[in-house]
Amino acid sequence: MLHLFKNVDVERYRKEAAELLKMSLPMSLTYLLLMLPTLVSLGFCGQMGKEIGDGMELALHITTALGYIVLIGLSSAVDTLFPQIHGTGNVGEIGFVLQRGKALKIPF
Repeated sequence: MLHLFKNVDVERYRKEAAELLKMSLPMSLTYLLLMLPTLVSLGFCGQMGKEIGDGMELALHITTALGYIVLIGLSSAVDTLFPQIHGTGNVGEIGFVLQRGKALKIPF
């Protein structure tokens, strides 16, 4: 099995992994900072008692599952569509997709 990997350039893969980590770090930090107030609120309510902490945790899970995750999904979809539309050369379509994305986010 090891003879299959003799021609693999390990240094190239290491450089590519470092580049991917460098590009994904800002997005990961953004998501962490967006979730931080939720964790702080849960920590404070958890100090007030078991029932209050359990109720707060249930409320946070419901709002996260029904609201926040939907918004993250819609934002990620728009982030994916913009470069694809720009690559086709149809720049006017970007504004249309932006308006549709905002219209979908209004109810949330």
